[in-house]
Parts: sequence; structure tokens; C-alpha cells
Amino acid sequence: MNKNRERIVCFDLIRLFSCLCVTIVHFNASISAYNGTFVYPNSLIPNFYLDGHVYLGGIGVSLFFMLSGATQMLTYKEGDLPGFYRKRFMSLFPMFWVAYAVATITDFLVYKGMTVGTPLLALYSAAGVDGYMSSLGFIDFGYYKLGEWFLGCILLLYVAFPLLHLGVKKAPVVTVGVAMALYLFFEIHPVIGHYRISGSEFFLRIPEMLFGMFFVKYRLWENRKAIWLVVFSACTLVCAWFFRDHLSALTVTIALCLMLFSLFVLLARSVRGEWLKSRLGVLSVMTYPIFLTHHWLIDRMVRGFDLANLPRTYVYMMFFAYLLLTLVASWLLQRAGRWVSGWAFFRHRATSAVLWTLVFIGVVALPARAVVAYAISPPPVETEASAILPASAYSAKIVTHDTPIEIARGERYTVNVTVRNDGSTPWSEDGKIRLCVWCNSVDWARIFLPAGVEVLPGEKYTFTFDSLTVPETGTGDSVIYEYQMVQETIQYFGEKARIDVHIVDA
Repeated sequence: MNKNRERIVCFDLIRLFSCLCVTIVHFNASISAYNGTFVYPNSLIPNFYLDGHVYLGGIGVSLFFMLSGATQMLTYKEGDLPGFYRKRFMSLFPMFWVAYAVATITDFLVYKGMTVGTPLLALYSAAGVDGYMSSLGFIDFGYYKLGEWFLGCILLLYVAFPLLHLGVKKAPVVTVGVAMALYLFFEIHPVIGHYRISGSEFFLRIPEMLFGMFFVKYRLWENRKAIWLVVFSACTLVCAWFFRDHLSALTVTIALCLMLFSLFVLLARSVRGEWLKSRLGVLSVMTYPIFLTHHWLIDRMVRGFDLANLPRTYVYMMFFAYLLLTLVASWLLQRAGRWVSGWAFFRHRATSAVLWTLVFIGVVALPARAVVAYAISPPPVETEASAILPASAYSAKIVTHDTPIEIARGERYTVNVTVRNDGSTPWSEDGKIRLCVWCNSVDWARIFLPAGVEVLPGEKYTFTFDSLTVPETGTGDSVIYEYQMVQETIQYFGEKARIDVHIVDA
């Protein structure tokens, strides 16, 4: 068998496990009304592990980065940069564009409208980097609809991969040293100016990619190498656990994923029979369309359910329906992506060269533009003050609200929302503490505290919203309103109360 076409069984197992982690954590988030915290106790399985230091979604993402480094190292043909980028983009973008078009059209028809942003934000969406850059705070969400932050991050790592490959082959010690020095620098200094470095930064995921690359370079799944890999990973995990309170969540997650990766290498040795291996391969190929469809599907599936009082049997039923619909949608998307990829436009030498060159420029230039624009903009005044406050400073509970369960189009209603300050910091308009009104999961309106009013910790305050109406677009026969406190430009905080309202004609 050609080495560049070699299929490693452990890769399929790791990819499927990673996909399962990500799909479960997004299911948990949607069915628990996640708003920075899991509001309702509806999660299928726990979301955090190792004393709360490791997030279930982080496990899936970290394993994906390791696996990406390994698979690219296995198939990369040195000296063929155009061919490398064309192959990578062809495997991602046709399917992504199909999924994006279907999701946009469906939402437009169901919600009778759509979000409108600047044309520049549409380019970010077309290049697949909108979710990534908006999650980092560099751009507004705009036309963002699916793909998650992971897509933009892996695209930037693909751009950097040929350079990483050269370093692994020609100067492995220097390459690892530079990558680890960069990682440790931001581990120790996570704030640059008015920007806080997060674990989503693509340059902090390079060590995971490098691990996968060295895994393939030295073929660590063979013979006794896998045993030594388990020993090394176990020692790393023990050290990370011992120093967990002094390390970032990303570092502890990587240590755990090294262990999981090496265990899957051993587990793959027990997989026998070509039929089973081929089935694992088929399912493994499905993980990318699953990644594109699952989050969009579950967000829409949970609408209309009373998540605050959801029976456990409903959670299991919802998860079963979610898996079934996701698999069907992903299979259809995979076939549609293959059909679109076969168009002459993508196959013709000249047109495909122009297209993928433009995509490459967009993937590199658009994030760079967003970072520069953020760097030269004045820092938010609130950021410096809020950075010194503990996480417990802001918390809230929606005590009562009198939102009607039925409203008429064209009518205005007055709603009173009583909120209790469960944090340790007083609320006032000087601190830009307000009540946010969400409409169909969109930040819709604000209710302000009057000047001079201060809500002390433990006290209650009743906000009055005198303009509750049916939005002109984006609604059918029902609308979802939610209430949550917000520290403007910094964070939403506290409980989010939700009510499903039926719409009638006036």
C-alpha cells in the first residue's frame, strides 16, 4: 500500500470519539439554555472533568487538532503547495457553502427574515472565518450561521502547515522549541494590551498539531512505541493533575488528550477484520458534515420546549432524534458536497486556480485585517475595571416576570421583570448594568436602571419594559422571549428566564 494512502485505524477511532464529544456538548448547551453557564440541569452527561478543569468540548477539539497534524503529515506531498491547498479547500468549502446556503434559506423562510450586516462581514462568512473571528471578539457575528470557531482556526493552521512540515523535517528541535516558547509565553502572560489571549488562538494549538506530526514521522503506533507513548502520556497527565491549579485549562486538556490519544492507539490493535475497519472509515468520513450540521439542528430542535421543566425521558428522546436527524442531514450534505465538487467550475484548471487563490487570500487577509482594526481601536473603558473583579462579582436570578403567553401582532405590552442581585457588586447605570431582552435568541432590547438607583447585593429590583411587541421579521406563529442581566460590552451574567409566546392576529 502506498504510504501516502495508508489508513490508520486509530485515526478513525479518535476522529469518531472527538466528533461525539463535540456533538454531545452542543446538545447539552442547547437543551440546557447555555448562556455562559448551563442554566438548566438537562445535560446528557457531565460537561466538565478533572475537578472542573477540562471541558468536554475542549477534549474533542484538542484531539481533532492532534489528528489534523497526523493526517496532514501522512498525506502531504512536499513541494506541491498549490496541490496541498487545493485539496484541503476542496475537502472543506464546497460542503460548507452548500450547508450555509441551505441553513440561510431555511432560516429565512421559517423566521420570515434574516440578519443583515455589512458586505465585508459576508466575505468573512464566505471564507469560513466568521465564527472564529467573532468568537475572539474581532468582528461582529454578522452573517455567521454555522461552522463554529474551529473551522477558521483549522484553516489558519492549514495555511501554516507547510512551514511546520519543513520545520519538523529540517529542524525539529528548533521548531518544537519555538512553538513551546510561544505557548509558554502566553501561558504566563495571557493579556496583551487590552486583549486577553484565549485557548482558541490558532498559534496556541500548534503544539497539538506538532504532536500529531511527530506521531506520524516516527510511526508511534507500531510495535512497542505505542506502549512508551502511553507511559509518556500518563506521566504528563499526572504532572498536569498535580499542578492543575497553576495551569490553564488548555494545558490540562492537552495533557488529558495525549493520554486519550495513546489509549486509542492501543485500542485500535484490537480492531480486526476488513469489514469493521471499512465501516469505521465510512463513519469517520462523515464527521465533517456532522460538524457542519449538528449545532444548527439542535438549536432549532429545542425551540418550543419548556427547558426549565424538561423530563429526563425527554432529554433521551431529544438526543435520539438529534442523532438520527444529524446523521441523515450529514449524509445528504456529503452527497450534495460531492455533487457540487464535481462541477466543471471546480474541476477546470483556470477557474479553480482563481477560486482557491481568492479563498487563500481571504483566509489570510480577512483575519489579519480584523486583528489590525482591533489593535488600533481604543480599548473599552470597562475592560480594565472588570478584569480585576472575581467571577462572583456579577450574578443574578430572575425572580418573577409577567410576560403574557399570547400576544397580538401590532399591539404593545408592558412587562415587569423582578431580578435579584446574587453577586457581590452593586448594580447601577454608572456600571452599565442593564436587563437584556432576547427575542428568538437575538439580543433585542435593553431596560436601563434609572440614574441614581443602586441595587445592592441581595436586593431585588423590578424592571419595566413597556414596548414588548411582535418583531416585524423572523417570527411565525410563536416567539421566544428571554431575560438576562448584562454588563454592557463585557458580559451577560446570571440566570436567563425564557417564555414561549403564541402570536395571534390583532
